[in-house]
Amino acid sequence: MKILVKAIAGSHLFGTNTESSDRDFKGVFLPEADDILLGKFDQTVHQSTNKEVGQKNTRDDVDVEFYSLDKFLKMLYQGQT
Repeated sequence: MKILVKAIAGSHLFGTNTESSDRDFKGVFLPEADDILLGKFDQTVHQSTNKEVGQKNTRDDVDVEFYSLDKFLKMLYQGQT
């Protein structure tokens, strides 16, 4: 996938972060041409440094959520942030 945009999200974006806040990013990606033609791609891709289920993130953790371009455009049309 080709990443088109990656931006700060969460508490760091809104200025509500504390010393213990993790980092959050959201972005938009363009799937590979073959995957688009075959319809074989996830519309949302999550990446996280904290893999423990139920464990709270620490200041060292990073969460990233990427949306495919078509999903992003649908969300934009719906007025979602």
